[in-house]
Amino acid sequence: MGGINMGTVTVEDSLFTNLRGIGLQTAAEGTSTLVSVLQRNTFRDAVTTGLGGINGLVTSASNSGNHTITIDSNDFDDVQIAAGNAGSLVVTAFDTSTLNATINNNRFIDLDTDGNVVTDAQAIRVVSEQTGGGPVNVTISNNTLNNIGRQAIFISTRNQAPDVDINISNNIIGNLVPVGFTNRDAISISAEDDSNLDVLLTGNNVTSNTTTQEVLNIFTDRVTGGNTPVLNATIDNSSGTGNTFTNSNGGGADNVVIETLDVAETICVNMSGNTIAGVNTIDLTHSGGTFNVTQASEAAMEAANGGANVIPTGTVTFNQPACALPTIP
Repeated sequence: MGGINMGTVTVEDSLFTNLRGIGLQTAAEGTSTLVSVLQRNTFRDAVTTGLGGINGLVTSASNSGNHTITIDSNDFDDVQIAAGNAGSLVVTAFDTSTLNATINNNRFIDLDTDGNVVTDAQAIRVVSEQTGGGPVNVTISNNTLNNIGRQAIFISTRNQAPDVDINISNNIIGNLVPVGFTNRDAISISAEDDSNLDVLLTGNNVTSNTTTQEVLNIFTDRVTGGNTPVLNATIDNSSGTGNTFTNSNGGGADNVVIETLDVAETICVNMSGNTIAGVNTIDLTHSGGTFNVTQASEAAMEAANGGANVIPTGTVTFNQPACALPTIP
C-alpha cells in the first residue's frame, strides 16, 4: 500500500500571538507526503506566566514520511519565554523520513522595542535524528537575526542520519545587536553518533559577543563507542562574498573552532575567502579520528582567510582534496 498524499498546507499573512507552547506546527508522519508553505506570518509575544512560549514554528517528518517545507518572510519576536534548547523556528527529521526545507528571508527582530527577541534560547534549530531513510536537504539563506541569547543557527545530526546536506548562505546575524550573549556559539554545527553531514557556509555576516564560546563552532562527536560520524565543511566565498565572523568582545574566546572530539571521527575543512574579525583565531583541534584540511598548509590557510591566526592542535593533515559539498535539489 502506498503512502498518503496529504497535499499542500499553506499558512500565510497570519498573526500568532499570546503564545502558550507552540504557535504553529506541521508534520508528515507515518507514510504520508506533505508540502508546507509558511510565509509572511508574524510570531510574537509569548505569555509570561505558566508554561510560556516553547516554539514559534515547528515542522518535522517522522516514521517514513516525506515533508517539503518552505518557510519564507516570517517575523519572530519574543516567542520563547522559558530558557532551553528549543528553537523559535524548528525543523526536525526523525526515523526513516525524508525532508526538504528552505528557510529564507525570515527576520528575528525586536517588534515591540522591549530589547528582547530570543532572550535565552536558540533561533533557527535544524536537527536530524534519523535511523536511516532518505536525504535531508535544508537551505538557510537571507535571514536576519538579532538579539539571540543562544545560537542563532543550530545544526545537529544524530543517530544514523545517512545523508544530511545544509546550505547556510547570505544571512545577517547580530549586525544590530550581537548574538550568543549568554555565552553560546553564534552558529553551532555538529555531526554526532553515526551521522553524515555536508555543510556549506558562504556570504554570511555574523557578529557575536561572548567571553567563553566561539562565533562558529563545528565538531564531530561519536558519543558512544563504535560510532563513526563524518562531517564535510566548506566555508568560503562561492556565493560571491566570503563569510565575516566577528567576536565583538575583545577578551572573548577564539573566533572559529573546528574539532574532532574522539577516535573514529572524520572531519574535512575547506576554508577560504573569509574575514575573521575581533578575536582573529581559527582553532583546528584534533582529539582523535581524521582531521583533513584542503589548504596546503597552516600558512596557506591563514593567507586564504585574511591573515587570521590558525592554531592547529593534534594531527591536522593539510593539502587534502576539497571536501564533499552539499547536494541540494
